[in-house]
Amino acid sequence: MGKAAKRARKKQGRRDRIAAETKAAEQRRKRNLNIVLGVIVVAAVAFLAIHQLTKKSTTTVSTSGSPTPAATPSPLSSPSTAASSAATTTAASCPSAPKPAQGNHATQASPPPMTISKTTTYTAAFSTTCGDFVMTLDAKESPNTVNSFVYLAKKGFFNGLDFHRISHTANVIQGGDPNGDGSGGPGYTVVDPVPSSLNSGTYGSGLVAMAKTGSDPNGTAGSQFFIVPPGVSSDIGPDYALLGNVTSGLDVVGKIFADIPSGQASYDGAPAVPVYITTVTVTP
Repeated sequence: MGKAAKRARKKQGRRDRIAAETKAAEQRRKRNLNIVLGVIVVAAVAFLAIHQLTKKSTTTVSTSGSPTPAATPSPLSSPSTAASSAATTTAASCPSAPKPAQGNHATQASPPPMTISKTTTYTAAFSTTCGDFVMTLDAKESPNTVNSFVYLAKKGFFNGLDFHRISHTANVIQGGDPNGDGSGGPGYTVVDPVPSSLNSGTYGSGLVAMAKTGSDPNGTAGSQFFIVPPGVSSDIGPDYALLGNVTSGLDVVGKIFADIPSGQASYDGAPAVPVYITTVTVTP
């Protein structure tokens, strides 16, 4: 082989090595790019998952009477458009009224005996200083909760209590606390499974359920209850025992929901004017 041929072979060899190195470098660049893209995708998915979890874990309908930190398992949604609109309503939607006669707020350590029937329809007629409304209680889905509520109502436990909390972040009004600050109860609790109809975590307009602390098991009930007013829903997670639905006078619930300090958006606190329960009458 002549010198020219050898030089040509060497040049070709160098070109081949350069080409191979270039190809290898390109492959490494593509591989590194794919790794970076993969990390970005994983991070984005993780961020969205954390964001969704955080959205559902900011506050609770609890017996503390105020929003509970995300460490508790009872999430609430952000205020809806309807709720935000209601939050600018002029104060004193409900008339000022003297505190009514107090009922029997004595506590006890043990739940009452079962006296209701799952096949009977029970109603609870509320007379309040802002108007009257009627709940139909769901004894079939929540027999322990309804039995306890009927027992408390018949002994006059709710008479004279106020609606201590209006929440335009949770979209509820809350009452049933003998202490009037979200810390009280009857001295005992009962538990019912949360109905599968609430698996979506959305409590619709007019629905009535039982408040609990963030550490209580799902479906725990004492004496505090919350009502979702007309025109809104409450996306709070399937955590709360169902009591029933407001079947008459839901507009009164709406008036109480609007009874907040003037100009307050995303309000969560006591009514602008105290709203008291005068009596609760259960039938049959």
